[in-house]
Amino acid sequence: MKLEHLRYVITTVEQGSISKAAQSLFLTQPHLSKIIREVENEIRYPIFLRQSDGIALTQKGAQFLLHARRMLNEADSMFALSHEPEQTHHFSISTVRTSLVLDCFLQLLQEHQDDPYLQFSICENGNNTAIDDVYTQNAELGIVYLLAAERKNMFDRLSRRGISYHRICPLPHQIIISCEHPLLELGRPVTREDLYPYGMLRYGRGMVFGSENADSIWYNSFLDLNRIGRTVYVYDRATMHNLLTATDFFTLGTSPAIYQESLHKIVSIPFTESSVNQEAIVEMGYIHLDGTPYTEVCSRFIELLNEAYAPGGSREPIHNG
Repeated sequence: MKLEHLRYVITTVEQGSISKAAQSLFLTQPHLSKIIREVENEIRYPIFLRQSDGIALTQKGAQFLLHARRMLNEADSMFALSHEPEQTHHFSISTVRTSLVLDCFLQLLQEHQDDPYLQFSICENGNNTAIDDVYTQNAELGIVYLLAAERKNMFDRLSRRGISYHRICPLPHQIIISCEHPLLELGRPVTREDLYPYGMLRYGRGMVFGSENADSIWYNSFLDLNRIGRTVYVYDRATMHNLLTATDFFTLGTSPAIYQESLHKIVSIPFTESSVNQEAIVEMGYIHLDGTPYTEVCSRFIELLNEAYAPGGSREPIHNG
């Protein structure tokens, strides 16, 4: 099987139809259809369901897509070595949306600020993307949030892909608001009842833990969402920070990031009420593909995470020199 044919299959998935994929690849539709049939004959199962309105992946086709992307990533990395200086440092991470990770990534960049050659990448999305990126080797390391209610499902999924999970720290429930929010003037711990008069910011459904059900368990462990009169859904972390800073809305989150007050003008208040659903307990961990070595840069990044957030680690920013 040719690597180029794998690229054709991936392009077909991305375009949603063979005709659109053929146009983008500058191929005729019959020729692309022939190549896809040859690939399917070679692997002995169909990749696509042909439908009147386009194509859809079969269940095995979805698995094929993960393997194909992994093979292409490995091939691209191998060929790219010939164009890079010998001393180039590489590191790629796929993470849930959290300032906790970005703070440590910034510290890593500071440590390598004098390196003449480096290629770092960071992708912020959700648990599902982090798992897929680690499996396809699009990322060397993944950072995930593990919800107690989803623990077995998460571990089963990681085990099937040969991915190991390593706990970093528990994440206590927090209320996140602007540094100038009226709640800070109460002079006592904030309760659920204090929050209901204010608007709530939250990520789109399924964006926190990878499924709408898991997100629902988590959000409802804090509050009766039916009593929230104003809700704004956001789909990226920059928008979340900007709205928190400029309004009296609040959001629900986890441990405070190292630089959140100085950089984003927001603060985290511990949620002190004890009646939090045990299924909604959250921890942060990193995932890594079994059998692949840790690079020096990756190992250092894990050290930074543990130093900043693991129990007993330092919560202070790490400065060089």
